[in-house]
Amino acid sequence: MGIYFQHKGESEKALDNLLRALSIAEKSGSAISTGNANYALSLLYRQSMKNYEKALEYAEKALKIRDAIGNKANIISSFINRGDIYFDKSDYVHALTDFLKAHQLISSSGSVNTEMEAEVENNIGSVYTELKEYGPAIEYFNKATAVYINRNLKDGIALGYINIGNVYNIKGAVKEGNTFLEKGLEIAKEINAKDLVAAAY
Repeated sequence: MGIYFQHKGESEKALDNLLRALSIAEKSGSAISTGNANYALSLLYRQSMKNYEKALEYAEKALKIRDAIGNKANIISSFINRGDIYFDKSDYVHALTDFLKAHQLISSSGSVNTEMEAEVENNIGSVYTELKEYGPAIEYFNKATAVYINRNLKDGIALGYINIGNVYNIKGAVKEGNTFLEKGLEIAKEINAKDLVAAAY
């Protein structure tokens, strides 16, 4: 119910339901349910309530529990979530650390060429862009785009080209930047992705 209310934009009802779910999970002794409830609370505080300190508090609890359980997919998602919180807080060094940990786990688990891998590579590219390390930013955006191309995910391909184009433009390489932006714009128009069309201008 907590996630249902969050999607409806009713944050306080979502919070009440998720806190009750956490209490029930803790009393039952279910580590999996407790980890999931902490994770859901972290998402709510970050995405809907913009309370990054509370989001970080629950993210760290979730990560600790999930790490003890050992489910790699859940550990990866927890590192991504905590990295997202740090990114939203403009703490790019800690965000990069968490995204790189997630990327390493994806590589070691064999979950390569997946949307999750591409998501993390885009995140890493975004962090490097904020840190003004444009070479690694382009490298990781290219990696993400290659995954999307391999899987024929056109929205991802468009996003990748736009990301790469923006970095080239920031660097002052306008010709290269516009080439990628035009490629991204063409695909975005083809699939009627209005948010990506706007991002390409």
